[in-house]
Amino acid sequence: MQYDHFINYVRNTFEQLMGPGVPVRIQPVLKNNSVRLDALTIQHENQAVSPSIYLNDYYRQYEEGTPLNTIIQEISDIYEASCGAFHIDTEMILNFSCARNLVAYKLVNYEANRELLETIPYVPYLDLAIIFYLLLDSDAAGDATAIITNEHLSLWKTDLDTIYALAAHNTPILLEASFMSLENLMRTLIIEDLKQEAALYKEQEQISDEGMLSDQTIELMAEEILNQYTDDETHAEMFVLTNSSRCNGAAVLLYDKSLEQAADRIGGSFYILPSSIHEVILLPAEEDLDPENLANMVREINDHDVAATEKLSDTIYYYDAESCKIDCIL
Repeated sequence: MQYDHFINYVRNTFEQLMGPGVPVRIQPVLKNNSVRLDALTIQHENQAVSPSIYLNDYYRQYEEGTPLNTIIQEISDIYEASCGAFHIDTEMILNFSCARNLVAYKLVNYEANRELLETIPYVPYLDLAIIFYLLLDSDAAGDATAIITNEHLSLWKTDLDTIYALAAHNTPILLEASFMSLENLMRTLIIEDLKQEAALYKEQEQISDEGMLSDQTIELMAEEILNQYTDDETHAEMFVLTNSSRCNGAAVLLYDKSLEQAADRIGGSFYILPSSIHEVILLPAEEDLDPENLANMVREINDHDVAATEKLSDTIYYYDAESCKIDCIL
């Protein structure tokens, strides 16, 4: 089945499942870094906002042999879960007096988003662009956001300077900065995955709380897993700068005093490796570090390990602790 036939099949299937009077659409969406995706939207009349479920990855699963009924069931499960995950009042989008407290910013690649930047307010920053969005809701299911467009500015009768000032004030409050060693972040992620797997196993096997692994046991398991990915060689310690939700966390670079505080904790100047739009890695500047090798490492990781919509840049940045300035170096 060709891709066009696949997305039409999904749409027709959900039209039948939802019944008459419930619009089911396939909408092309321009995502970060000019990635174009097709989103399934189902708009019940009692829903102010419809979740978007992107179908491109599901087609790849189909090509790899996943049965269509399995894909339909997974999409249905995601739709049902997302309907109750966020509580969004459209007044927050239409009324600027409501929206102003939800304005936040994030960083994207300038060159890779030229088409998108023609339709939205932005501020150039290094080889990147600061763009703006509304943080509509945030919980364990993730963040519900809406990109602020030029149409929003017209609707709200406001301008770029006002939006920028609001975002600079709101974002560090809505999404607090997080600074930790890379090793501690890996440990945290492993523990979170183990706890999720344990909770799923408990639900499937109907295990009592007494039969569950203790937090201490999970932490020991995480330490064993972490040791498999580390070695005994001495390396400069790497740090991760992100935000409390670990979503669009590279924007912490923009927070007032965030880089100065990082320099205090690291003990001087440092390189900034753009891991993704969600976080950056800070590496203490040492004489034996070759920026060209760092740049090659970032390019390789971006090419093989970072999703196309999450790539920030191939550029290496340097923060000088004495001048308190950040510059592109490669």
